[in-house]
Amino acid sequence: MRRLGVSAVILMLGGAGAAAAADLRELRAALASPQPELRARAAWQLAGLRDVPSDVREALRTAAASDSAESVRTGAAWALGRLGSPDTPLFDEPPRPITVRGPRYPRWAFQSRVEGTVMVEILIDEHGRVAHAEVRRSIPALDVAAMRCVKTWSFEPALRNGRPVASYAEAPVTFTIQ
Repeated sequence: MRRLGVSAVILMLGGAGAAAAADLRELRAALASPQPELRARAAWQLAGLRDVPSDVREALRTAAASDSAESVRTGAAWALGRLGSPDTPLFDEPPRPITVRGPRYPRWAFQSRVEGTVMVEILIDEHGRVAHAEVRRSIPALDVAAMRCVKTWSFEPALRNGRPVASYAEAPVTFTIQ
């Protein structure tokens, strides 16, 4: 006999809304796990949701500020950035760019005169590196070049109470032909 997980049973009995609530409870519980891998995975999965209750948001804020594992702090910062954190920012001082170079134009996009701005969400880790990036506003012919571009950038990391912390930012990558 095949065993079903809690989410599958709830989905069969109560529909998708109940399954989402069960998944959210499981992710909230995983944020409190003694295992950093589970806490980090939960934070990254929460980043994919549209909205979370205030207690989950507060658990993410706590994880971003003080978890013992950098992977958890980084994942929680990404989740809060993606969710849009209307309350207090996660840092006292924002990250400052050190190396920000413009993009390399893909040859065929240049020849086709494709121009515009690709909006990329970036996660700047505690060391000032772009640890993760995702395209949010796409120009398909330029997306790969935009991602390659932001991955080369470096920053002085954001600071909270004088300590480096991971931070989320939106980065426009503009391609123009002159």
